[in-house]
Amino acid sequence: MSEVQEATQKTLQTRKQQFKNTSIATFVCGVIAYALNAAFAARIAEEMSLAQRVPTHTVAQSVLANYAAGSQIAAIVAGVCGAVCLCAILLWFVADLLEISKRENA
Repeated sequence: MSEVQEATQKTLQTRKQQFKNTSIATFVCGVIAYALNAAFAARIAEEMSLAQRVPTHTVAQSVLANYAAGSQIAAIVAGVCGAVCLCAILLWFVADLLEISKRENA
């Protein structure tokens, strides 16, 4: 019987570690995606500012469309990473609560 409890405890510890690693990794990915979003937005602003100041400078519509699409994709990725990170943190807390309850009931 104690072997089963030890195996369950190891499985719970493994799951907790997986949730912790997932939350950290998705948080880092979300921060990187948000930084890319900001970089694309800054590039759009720079191109528009340059086009207003220098009369001979023209901005291709396709370039702006590509920057805008990249910015939107990066924002979506940042949002998805944030949602996955939040879910992993919540599951990590639930696994921690399960571990505490198993210790108290043992």
